[in-house]
Amino acid sequence: MKKLSKIDESLWSDLQNKSIGKGIRKEDESNLEPIKEFIERHQLPKGKYKINSDFSLDIYQNIMIKPIDIPNKSEPKLPFKFGKIDGTIWMCDLNLVTLENSPREVTGDFVIYENNFRDFTGGPQKVGGNFSANVNYNLESLDGSPQEVGGNYSILSCRYIKDIKGISPEIGGNLELTNKPFLVFSDNEFRKYSNIKGKIIRK
Repeated sequence: MKKLSKIDESLWSDLQNKSIGKGIRKEDESNLEPIKEFIERHQLPKGKYKINSDFSLDIYQNIMIKPIDIPNKSEPKLPFKFGKIDGTIWMCDLNLVTLENSPREVTGDFVIYENNFRDFTGGPQKVGGNFSANVNYNLESLDGSPQEVGGNYSILSCRYIKDIKGISPEIGGNLELTNKPFLVFSDNEFRKYSNIKGKIIRK
């Protein structure tokens, strides 16, 4: 495997110590390859990312996931695990069927318009900015929502949601939603499941 010059030497040494002999284990090589390609494709500069020992990738800037980053078009999902995004991440119009491998924490906004998942399982546990999940027509449940959203929680034009119990329990901003299908749920019902510090805005 061609060594990626930007990979932290400490991580590379750690991988070598875990390997048999002088070579990198095949499983390590296969885990690193999609991360290497992603770093090079997005031209992430040194100091703006970190590859963790569990082969998750931390990024210290805003990042937009592109269709080219999703290799399996028959079952679209993120090709490797993201750790922490110190910034905003956009994952829009990718036809994602799952949020598996999403970052566990995002300090900025987490924007996931126009995908095909049915709930938010696999998504981040903490979003410092806005959680924006508009125009996800296959969304049926709010299960898997972040445990904490610092900004607004937005689910505009998500037509088929049948259950709101999975909404984020802590929302620092507003709850934004489209009247349909949420007319059957009162503001009090939303506030029963979530500590919404802002307004409930129906559009």
